[in-house]
Amino acid sequence: MNDERWLEERLRREIAAVTVPPPERWLPRPERAPSIGRVLASGALVVILALTLGVGLRSMREDRAPVATAPAATGPSPSAPGSAAPARSYRPDPLSRVGLEADVRRLLADLRFRPLIPDPAAIQAPARPSLRANCGLAQSDCLDILWDAPATPTSRVLILQGPAGCCLDAARPNAVRDIEIRPGVTAQFDPVQPQFGGPILWWVESSSGDAVYVAISSPLGTRDELVRIARSMRSLVPPGFRDGRCHTGPVTQSARNGDYVFQTTGIIDDRNEFVFVVKRGAQVGDQVAVSITRLDDRGRILLPPLTAEPRDAGRPAFKLPIYKPTGEGCWQVDLIDGPNVVSYVVEVREP
Repeated sequence: MNDERWLEERLRREIAAVTVPPPERWLPRPERAPSIGRVLASGALVVILALTLGVGLRSMREDRAPVATAPAATGPSPSAPGSAAPARSYRPDPLSRVGLEADVRRLLADLRFRPLIPDPAAIQAPARPSLRANCGLAQSDCLDILWDAPATPTSRVLILQGPAGCCLDAARPNAVRDIEIRPGVTAQFDPVQPQFGGPILWWVESSSGDAVYVAISSPLGTRDELVRIARSMRSLVPPGFRDGRCHTGPVTQSARNGDYVFQTTGIIDDRNEFVFVVKRGAQVGDQVAVSITRLDDRGRILLPPLTAEPRDAGRPAFKLPIYKPTGEGCWQVDLIDGPNVVSYVVEVREP
C-alpha cells in the first residue's frame, strides 16, 4: 500500500474512532436535543483531522515530487561552505528619519531647492516622498511628503515644498498671520474646511540657503498640531558639508563601490580643472547629465549632456569641467545616468 492509500485508511480509522464528549462538556446548559450538538462536535473534529492529515498528505506529495519540478538554482546555495549570504533588499523604516532622508535624497537631482525634513516621530505614520510636476508657478518639480494611516484617508498629512513664489505665497483674507515657527520664521494658518483638504499652515523658509515654500495640511489637523510638525522640520544637511568644512569624496554607494570611479583627489584648482569619471561597462558614446550644487552657499549649475570618450588605454571616461563653471567653494557633483544619481563632493580653490 503506498503512502497516500495509507493516509486515507488512517483518516477513516480516526473518524470512526471519534468519541463525542458528554453535553455538559460543550454546552452551557442541558438541552433537549443533544443530537444536533453531537453532530456539530463530530463535524468539527472531523474537519480538524482532515486538515491535519491533508497537510501531511500534501507535504508527502511535495517531498516525493521529482527533482525536475523544482525551480532551477541561479547561484550557490546559501548553506554551502564559502557561499555568500542571499541578497536582501533594503526597505527603510517608514518611521525612521534616516530612511526618510535617504528617500528624499534620491529625489534631489530633480529638485531646484534644498528641502526640509520633518521628524517622522511627530506624525507616527508611514512617510512617502514623491515629486510633484506642474507645481503652481514653479518651473521645476516640487516635493510631496505624505503620511497616511491605512484605511483612514482623513488622517493623512501632506507637506508640500517648492521654490518660493510657486504657490500660496500671499495671505488669504481669513488667514491667521505671524505664527512663530522658530525665531525669525513666521507662518500663516488658513482654516480650510476638511472637505477641501483641511487647514493649511504655510511659510517661506531660508535656513537651507534657498528660499523654500513649505505648506502642511491635513483634513483633521488643528493649528497646534500643524505648528508642532512645522517646528520639527530641519534643513536636509548635505553630507559633504558639515561643521563649516567641506568633506570631499564619494557620497552615494555607487561612487564608493567602483561602479563609477571619480579620478580626483577632491581638490579642484587652476591646475586640476576637470574630473574624469570611469563608469563600469561604459561604451564610447554613452551620455550622462551633470548637475553641480554648491553646499556652502546658494548655487546650482546644469551642464550639457557629456559623452564618454576614449582616455587611458582607450577606456571610455566622462570629462567633467568643474573649475571654470563653478568658482571657489564646496560643490556636490551629481552625475545623472538614467535612473541612477551618482554624487561626489569636491572643493574648488582659486589662487
